[in-house]
Amino acid sequence: MGLAIVVDTSVAVAVSEKGKGESQVCRLVLKAILRYDFYLAMSKPLHAEWMQTRPDRVASYASLYAVKWYTLMKSRGRVKTILLEEHSSLRQQCLQTLQNHPQTANIAVAVEKDFHLVETALKSDHRVISLDRKIVKHLPQLKEVAEEICLLLWVHPIEHQAVAWLRSGAPEREDCRIC
Repeated sequence: MGLAIVVDTSVAVAVSEKGKGESQVCRLVLKAILRYDFYLAMSKPLHAEWMQTRPDRVASYASLYAVKWYTLMKSRGRVKTILLEEHSSLRQQCLQTLQNHPQTANIAVAVEKDFHLVETALKSDHRVISLDRKIVKHLPQLKEVAEEICLLLWVHPIEHQAVAWLRSGAPEREDCRIC
């Protein structure tokens, strides 16, 4: 069984059938996940985020390409459902730590919004592919209260050459580690 990888909504939004640049790289990443026999680690909050309807139109946040890819992955039995606790002690501990310090209190909301990615990755194979650069800057501040966060690999599709990383089996890499 291949590794289960969390694919952030930022990737699912960016990808399209014919787009160039970031969109093209994200498309190649999704194709590589399929081609190299990885699984998609999907939790209920992540699924809800992917499928949430955009306020400006009828479609979901995830692009049509991403939804088709997800459906194909699901039909091939390659979606690993990850069950998360609604109010996990890890989440509460991390957010409380951020809120209790004046220099980090303002980032607690941003971290809380995407903390489900951290929890999903920790319950699967510790790998996240995301275009988000914000949360990744804040997570190392939590290593004192939750050292397991340091196990995470946070891979940016372009900066970390995610397609080549997937082709080589998604190995652990220090330059992708949270801390």
